[in-house]
Amino acid sequence: MDTYFRLTHDTIVVSGHTLHRIQALKDIPDQGVSQGDKGGFVESPHNLSDNAWVFDNAKVYDNAVLSGSSCARDTAQVYGNAVVEDYATIKNNAQVYDNAHVSDKSSVLGNAQVYGNARIYSSPTIRDDSQVFDNAQVHQKATLKEGVKVSGSADIYGYAYLCGKACIYGEAQVKDNAQVGDNAHVCGSVVVSDGARVDGSALVIDNVQLKGYCHISDYACLSDEAKAYGHCVIKGSAKIYNNSVVYGYAEVSGEALCYGQSHIYDNAVVKDNAQVCGTSHAYGHCVIQGNSMVCENVHVLDYAVCHGGIIYGNMNIKAHSEIYGQW
Repeated sequence: MDTYFRLTHDTIVVSGHTLHRIQALKDIPDQGVSQGDKGGFVESPHNLSDNAWVFDNAKVYDNAVLSGSSCARDTAQVYGNAVVEDYATIKNNAQVYDNAHVSDKSSVLGNAQVYGNARIYSSPTIRDDSQVFDNAQVHQKATLKEGVKVSGSADIYGYAYLCGKACIYGEAQVKDNAQVGDNAHVCGSVVVSDGARVDGSALVIDNVQLKGYCHISDYACLSDEAKAYGHCVIKGSAKIYNNSVVYGYAEVSGEALCYGQSHIYDNAVVKDNAQVCGTSHAYGHCVIQGNSMVCENVHVLDYAVCHGGIIYGNMNIKAHSEIYGQW
Protein backbone atom coordinates (compact mmCIF):
# COMPACT_ATOMS: atom_id res chain seq x y z
CA MET A 1 0.00 0.00 0.00
CA ASP A 2 1.39 3.41 -1.02
CA THR A 3 1.58 5.45 2.20
CA TYR A 4 1.58 8.97 0.73
CA PHE A 5 -1.29 10.10 2.97
CA ARG A 6 -2.76 9.42 6.40
CA LEU A 7 -6.24 9.46 7.87
CA THR A 8 -6.75 12.27 10.39
CA HIS A 9 -9.16 12.39 13.32
CA ASP A 10 -11.36 14.89 11.48
CA THR A 11 -14.33 12.68 10.63
CA ILE A 12 -17.82 12.87 9.16
CA VAL A 13 -20.54 10.27 8.74
CA VAL A 14 -22.07 9.81 5.28
CA SER A 15 -24.85 7.23 4.75
CA GLY A 16 -23.65 5.26 7.75
CA HIS A 17 -19.98 5.37 6.71
CA THR A 18 -17.37 7.11 8.86
CA LEU A 19 -15.01 9.10 6.65
CA HIS A 20 -11.67 10.67 7.62
CA ARG A 21 -10.08 13.79 6.24
CA ILE A 22 -6.73 12.93 4.65
CA GLN A 23 -3.34 14.60 5.01
CA ALA A 24 -0.40 14.29 2.61
CA LEU A 25 2.75 12.60 3.98
CA LYS A 26 4.83 13.79 1.04
CA ASP A 27 4.68 16.09 -1.97
CA ILE A 28 2.43 14.92 -4.83
CA PRO A 29 3.56 17.03 -7.81
CA ASP A 30 0.89 15.64 -10.17
CA GLN A 31 -1.78 17.10 -7.91
CA GLY A 32 -0.02 20.27 -6.76
CA VAL A 33 -0.17 18.90 -3.21
CA SER A 34 2.62 19.54 -0.68
CA GLN A 35 3.55 17.46 2.35
CA GLY A 36 1.22 18.35 5.22
CA ASP A 37 -1.63 19.57 3.02
CA LYS A 38 -5.05 18.33 4.05
CA GLY A 39 -7.56 17.03 1.55
CA GLY A 40 -11.08 15.69 1.47
CA PHE A 41 -12.55 12.55 3.01
CA VAL A 42 -12.08 8.82 2.50
CA GLU A 43 -13.38 5.84 4.41
CA SER A 44 -10.18 3.79 4.33
CA PRO A 45 -6.66 3.81 2.86
CA HIS A 46 -7.94 1.42 0.19
CA ASN A 47 -9.96 4.23 -1.39
CA LEU A 48 -6.82 5.97 -2.78
CA SER A 49 -3.71 4.80 -4.61
CA ASP A 50 -1.09 5.83 -7.17
CA ASN A 51 -1.03 9.55 -6.36
CA ALA A 52 -4.79 10.01 -6.60
CA TRP A 53 -6.08 12.75 -4.32
CA VAL A 54 -9.30 14.00 -2.75
CA PHE A 55 -9.55 17.79 -2.40
CA ASP A 56 -11.80 20.15 -0.48
CA ASN A 57 -14.85 18.33 0.92
CA ALA A 58 -15.05 15.64 -1.73
CA LYS A 59 -15.73 12.11 -0.49
CA VAL A 60 -14.64 8.62 -1.54
CA TYR A 61 -16.04 5.65 0.35
CA ASP A 62 -17.51 2.13 0.23
CA ASN A 63 -15.36 0.03 -2.10
CA ALA A 64 -14.72 2.89 -4.50
CA VAL A 65 -11.14 3.48 -5.67
CA LEU A 66 -9.37 6.55 -7.02
CA SER A 67 -6.02 5.76 -8.63
CA GLY A 68 -3.58 6.79 -11.31
CA SER A 69 -3.32 10.50 -10.42
CA SER A 70 -7.09 10.97 -10.66
CA CYS A 71 -8.84 13.37 -8.30
CA ALA A 72 -12.14 14.31 -6.68
CA ARG A 73 -12.77 17.96 -5.83
CA ASP A 74 -15.27 20.31 -4.22
CA THR A 75 -18.21 18.27 -2.86
CA ALA A 76 -18.00 15.44 -5.40
CA GLN A 77 -18.68 11.89 -4.25
CA VAL A 78 -17.34 8.55 -5.46
CA TYR A 79 -18.75 5.46 -3.80
CA GLY A 80 -20.16 1.95 -4.25
CA ASN A 81 -17.77 -0.09 -6.39
CA ALA A 82 -16.88 2.80 -8.67
CA VAL A 83 -13.38 3.14 -10.15
CA VAL A 84 -11.87 6.48 -11.15
CA GLU A 85 -8.38 6.33 -12.64
CA ASP A 86 -5.81 7.62 -15.10
CA TYR A 87 -6.00 11.39 -14.51
CA ALA A 88 -9.81 11.51 -14.47
CA THR A 89 -11.43 14.41 -12.59
CA ILE A 90 -14.68 14.33 -10.61
CA LYS A 91 -15.63 17.74 -9.23
CA ASN A 92 -18.28 20.25 -8.20
CA ASN A 93 -21.23 18.20 -6.94
CA ALA A 94 -20.82 15.29 -9.35
CA GLN A 95 -21.33 11.68 -8.28
CA VAL A 96 -19.85 8.44 -9.57
CA TYR A 97 -21.18 5.27 -8.00
CA ASP A 98 -22.41 1.67 -8.38
CA ASN A 99 -20.01 -0.10 -10.75
CA ALA A 100 -19.24 2.92 -12.91
CA HIS A 101 -15.74 3.31 -14.35
CA VAL A 102 -14.27 6.72 -15.24
CA SER A 103 -10.75 6.95 -16.72
CA ASP A 104 -8.33 8.43 -19.25
CA LYS A 105 -8.52 12.16 -18.44
CA SER A 106 -12.32 12.14 -18.42
CA SER A 107 -14.17 14.89 -16.53
CA VAL A 108 -17.44 14.57 -14.61
CA LEU A 109 -18.58 18.01 -13.42
CA GLY A 110 -21.48 20.02 -12.08
CA ASN A 111 -24.31 17.84 -10.79
CA ALA A 112 -23.61 15.08 -13.29
CA GLN A 113 -24.09 11.46 -12.27
CA VAL A 114 -22.40 8.37 -13.65
CA TYR A 115 -23.67 5.08 -12.27
CA GLY A 116 -24.80 1.54 -13.00
CA ASN A 117 -22.18 -0.12 -15.20
CA ALA A 118 -21.46 3.00 -17.23
CA ARG A 119 -17.97 3.55 -18.67
CA ILE A 120 -16.46 6.97 -19.33
CA TYR A 121 -13.03 7.07 -20.98
CA SER A 122 -10.76 8.81 -23.49
CA SER A 123 -11.35 12.40 -22.38
CA PRO A 124 -15.09 13.13 -22.64
CA THR A 125 -16.78 15.78 -20.49
CA ILE A 126 -19.99 14.98 -18.58
CA ARG A 127 -21.38 18.11 -16.94
CA ASP A 128 -24.35 20.03 -15.51
CA ASP A 129 -27.25 17.65 -14.71
CA SER A 130 -26.35 14.98 -17.24
CA GLN A 131 -26.65 11.31 -16.34
CA VAL A 132 -24.94 8.25 -17.79
CA PHE A 133 -26.08 4.88 -16.49
CA ASP A 134 -26.92 1.23 -17.20
CA ASN A 135 -24.27 -0.10 -19.62
CA ALA A 136 -23.82 3.12 -21.57
CA GLN A 137 -20.40 4.29 -22.75
CA VAL A 138 -19.16 7.83 -23.40
CA HIS A 139 -15.67 8.30 -24.81
CA GLN A 140 -13.38 9.94 -27.39
CA LYS A 141 -13.91 13.56 -26.33
CA ALA A 142 -17.70 13.54 -26.48
CA THR A 143 -19.51 16.27 -24.52
CA LEU A 144 -22.71 15.88 -22.48
CA LYS A 145 -24.20 18.97 -20.87
CA GLU A 146 -27.37 20.39 -19.34
CA GLY A 147 -29.81 17.52 -18.59
CA VAL A 148 -28.87 14.79 -21.06
CA LYS A 149 -29.58 11.16 -20.17
CA VAL A 150 -27.64 8.31 -21.76
CA SER A 151 -28.63 4.79 -20.79
CA GLY A 152 -29.12 1.22 -21.92
CA SER A 153 -26.15 0.17 -24.05
CA ALA A 154 -25.88 3.50 -25.86
CA ASP A 155 -22.44 4.47 -27.17
CA ILE A 156 -21.47 8.15 -27.47
CA TYR A 157 -18.08 9.04 -28.96
CA GLY A 158 -15.98 10.83 -31.54
CA TYR A 159 -16.60 14.47 -30.48
CA ALA A 160 -20.36 13.89 -30.29
CA TYR A 161 -22.20 16.77 -28.61
CA LEU A 162 -25.31 16.15 -26.51
CA CYS A 163 -27.26 18.89 -24.73
CA GLY A 164 -30.65 19.98 -23.44
CA LYS A 165 -32.83 17.16 -22.09
CA ALA A 166 -32.05 14.76 -24.89
CA CYS A 167 -32.35 11.03 -24.14
CA ILE A 168 -30.20 8.43 -25.89
CA TYR A 169 -30.87 4.82 -24.98
CA GLY A 170 -31.18 1.26 -26.24
CA GLU A 171 -28.20 0.42 -28.43
CA ALA A 172 -28.10 3.80 -30.13
CA GLN A 173 -24.81 5.31 -31.28
CA VAL A 174 -24.08 9.03 -31.56
CA LYS A 175 -20.64 9.67 -32.98
CA ASP A 176 -18.29 11.64 -35.20
CA ASN A 177 -19.35 15.24 -34.48
CA ALA A 178 -23.07 14.41 -34.44
CA GLN A 179 -25.33 16.51 -32.18
CA VAL A 180 -28.46 15.63 -30.24
CA GLY A 181 -30.22 18.28 -28.18
CA ASP A 182 -33.39 19.86 -26.79
CA ASN A 183 -35.97 17.15 -26.00
CA ALA A 184 -35.00 14.74 -28.75
CA HIS A 185 -35.09 10.98 -28.15
CA VAL A 186 -32.74 8.62 -29.97
CA CYS A 187 -33.10 4.93 -29.23
CA GLY A 188 -33.16 1.40 -30.57
CA SER A 189 -30.22 0.61 -32.87
CA VAL A 190 -30.08 4.09 -34.40
CA VAL A 191 -26.76 5.47 -35.65
CA VAL A 192 -26.33 9.26 -35.74
CA SER A 193 -22.98 10.24 -37.24
CA ASP A 194 -20.88 12.55 -39.38
CA GLY A 195 -22.25 15.87 -38.17
CA ALA A 196 -25.95 14.93 -38.27
CA ARG A 197 -28.21 16.91 -35.89
CA VAL A 198 -31.33 15.86 -34.00
CA ASP A 199 -33.13 18.42 -31.85
CA GLY A 200 -36.51 19.88 -30.94
CA SER A 201 -38.79 17.05 -29.82
CA ALA A 202 -37.74 14.76 -32.66
CA LEU A 203 -37.97 10.99 -32.23
CA VAL A 204 -35.51 8.67 -33.99
CA ILE A 205 -35.96 4.96 -33.31
CA ASP A 206 -35.49 1.39 -34.56
CA ASN A 207 -32.67 0.97 -37.12
CA VAL A 208 -32.60 4.47 -38.57
CA GLN A 209 -29.31 5.86 -39.87
CA LEU A 210 -28.55 9.59 -39.93
CA LYS A 211 -25.34 11.09 -41.25
CA GLY A 212 -23.72 13.84 -43.25
CA TYR A 213 -25.11 17.06 -41.71
CA CYS A 214 -28.80 16.18 -42.06
CA HIS A 215 -31.02 18.02 -39.56
CA ILE A 216 -34.01 16.40 -37.84
CA SER A 217 -36.06 18.83 -35.74
CA ASP A 218 -39.43 19.88 -34.30
CA TYR A 219 -41.69 16.81 -33.88
CA ALA A 220 -40.30 14.84 -36.81
CA CYS A 221 -40.17 11.06 -36.42
CA LEU A 222 -37.94 8.56 -38.24
CA SER A 223 -38.42 4.86 -37.68
CA ASP A 224 -37.95 1.35 -39.09
CA GLU A 225 -35.04 1.24 -41.60
CA ALA A 226 -35.32 4.84 -42.76
CA LYS A 227 -32.19 6.81 -43.67
CA ALA A 228 -31.37 10.50 -43.91
CA TYR A 229 -28.08 11.99 -45.02
CA GLY A 230 -26.45 14.79 -46.96
CA HIS A 231 -27.79 18.21 -45.98
CA CYS A 232 -31.46 17.27 -45.92
CA VAL A 233 -33.93 18.79 -43.45
CA ILE A 234 -36.80 16.88 -41.86
CA LYS A 235 -38.99 19.01 -39.61
CA GLY A 236 -42.50 19.85 -38.47
CA SER A 237 -44.42 16.64 -37.73
CA ALA A 238 -43.07 14.80 -40.76
CA LYS A 239 -42.68 11.03 -40.55
CA ILE A 240 -40.15 8.96 -42.47
CA TYR A 241 -40.45 5.20 -42.08
CA ASN A 242 -40.20 1.73 -43.65
CA ASN A 243 -37.19 1.88 -46.01
CA SER A 244 -37.64 5.46 -47.14
CA VAL A 245 -34.51 7.55 -47.78
CA VAL A 246 -34.13 11.35 -47.69
CA TYR A 247 -30.85 12.91 -48.82
CA GLY A 248 -29.12 15.67 -50.74
CA TYR A 249 -30.68 19.05 -49.92
CA ALA A 250 -34.23 17.71 -49.78
CA GLU A 251 -36.74 19.02 -47.26
CA VAL A 252 -39.67 17.13 -45.71
CA SER A 253 -41.93 19.17 -43.44
CA GLY A 254 -45.44 19.79 -42.16
CA GLU A 255 -47.27 16.49 -41.63
CA ALA A 256 -45.80 14.87 -44.70
CA LEU A 257 -45.27 11.10 -44.80
CA CYS A 258 -42.52 9.27 -46.69
CA TYR A 259 -42.65 5.50 -46.51
CA GLY A 260 -42.31 2.28 -48.44
CA GLN A 261 -39.06 2.46 -50.42
CA SER A 262 -39.47 6.04 -51.52
CA HIS A 263 -36.49 8.29 -52.18
CA ILE A 264 -36.55 12.07 -51.67
CA TYR A 265 -33.39 13.83 -52.81
CA ASP A 266 -31.64 16.68 -54.62
CA ASN A 267 -33.63 19.83 -53.75
CA ALA A 268 -37.04 18.18 -53.61
CA VAL A 269 -39.63 19.49 -51.14
CA VAL A 270 -42.39 17.35 -49.62
CA LYS A 271 -44.65 19.33 -47.30
CA ASP A 272 -48.13 19.94 -45.87
CA ASN A 273 -50.06 16.63 -45.78
CA ALA A 274 -48.35 15.13 -48.80
CA GLN A 275 -47.37 11.47 -48.97
CA VAL A 276 -44.67 9.76 -51.00
CA CYS A 277 -44.66 5.98 -50.89
CA GLY A 278 -44.08 2.76 -52.80
CA THR A 279 -40.91 2.99 -54.89
CA SER A 280 -41.62 6.58 -55.92
CA HIS A 281 -38.84 9.15 -56.24
CA ALA A 282 -38.97 12.91 -55.78
CA TYR A 283 -35.92 14.82 -56.96
CA GLY A 284 -34.62 17.81 -58.87
CA HIS A 285 -36.41 20.93 -57.61
CA CYS A 286 -39.86 19.36 -57.47
CA VAL A 287 -42.48 20.25 -54.85
CA ILE A 288 -45.07 17.81 -53.54
CA GLN A 289 -47.56 19.62 -51.35
CA GLY A 290 -51.15 19.91 -50.18
CA ASN A 291 -52.86 16.51 -49.93
CA SER A 292 -50.86 14.96 -52.74
CA MET A 293 -50.25 11.23 -52.59
CA VAL A 294 -47.47 9.98 -54.85
CA CYS A 295 -47.36 6.19 -54.85
CA GLU A 296 -46.37 3.02 -56.69
CA ASN A 297 -43.48 3.95 -58.99
CA VAL A 298 -44.00 7.61 -59.84
CA HIS A 299 -40.96 9.84 -60.42
CA VAL A 300 -41.50 13.55 -59.75
CA LEU A 301 -38.55 15.61 -60.95
CA ASP A 302 -37.24 18.84 -62.41
CA TYR A 303 -39.48 21.75 -61.35
CA ALA A 304 -42.73 19.79 -61.28
CA VAL A 305 -45.31 20.74 -58.63
CA CYS A 306 -47.94 18.37 -57.25
CA HIS A 307 -50.72 20.36 -55.59
CA GLY A 308 -53.03 17.54 -54.53
CA GLY A 309 -54.74 14.29 -55.46
CA ILE A 310 -53.46 10.75 -55.96
CA ILE A 311 -50.70 10.15 -58.49
CA TYR A 312 -49.85 6.52 -59.08
CA GLY A 313 -48.61 3.98 -61.56
CA ASN A 314 -45.35 4.04 -63.54
CA MET A 315 -44.84 7.56 -64.79
CA ASN A 316 -42.54 10.57 -64.75
CA ILE A 317 -43.86 14.00 -63.77
CA LYS A 318 -41.24 16.45 -64.98
CA ALA A 319 -40.26 19.82 -66.43
CA HIS A 320 -42.63 22.53 -65.13
CA SER A 321 -45.68 20.30 -64.83
CA GLU A 322 -48.33 21.25 -62.29
CA ILE A 323 -50.56 18.44 -61.10
CA TYR A 324 -54.01 18.87 -59.56
CA GLY A 325 -56.34 15.99 -58.73
CA GLN A 326 -55.96 12.30 -59.53
CA TRP A 327 -53.65 10.90 -62.21
